[in-house]
Amino acid sequence: ILKDLFSSVVVAVPVQSLATMGVGEAPQCSRRRSATQGADDAAVLFAMGLRYGAQPYSLGRGLQTSLLLEGAIHVDDAIRAGLAAPSSGLSSDVVQVWAPLFAVLEEEPSPAAVVTAWRALAVADPLRFSEASLRVRKQTFQCARKAFRTLRHGASRQRMCAVAPG
Repeated sequence: ILKDLFSSVVVAVPVQSLATMGVGEAPQCSRRRSATQGADDAAVLFAMGLRYGAQPYSLGRGLQTSLLLEGAIHVDDAIRAGLAAPSSGLSSDVVQVWAPLFAVLEEEPSPAAVVTAWRALAVADPLRFSEASLRVRKQTFQCARKAFRTLRHGASRQRMCAVAPG
């Protein structure tokens, strides 16, 4: 269920909490947003999955994990995060990043920011960010949400999420 959820959501993440794939560990970021932190400090991250980090961290209430959220952001957000230089000559406008789960902001990204980011990513990588992939992400999310809701009833996830491929 977690794999499906975290491969289909779009979230806002403070740019300070992002790290590029394969480069060190995610930077430590504060659990609390400062009063000066606003929408300009958040990147729109299209989640693509989870991975384990080297260092565990606390999610609160005694819960520890080392899970990191993998995702894609537009190069403009990567530049704001200091993960790419304006003249870095990246071959793609899509940058793969990761962040600790506690960095995901409770506020949803604005619809305008999501649409802008999706369009930029679709131009940069049309195979991964097309209309068809958007439908698959939505279908995967709905399936995971349904499985999560019925988990307490002991229903089989395979039975609930039998979706025809393609």
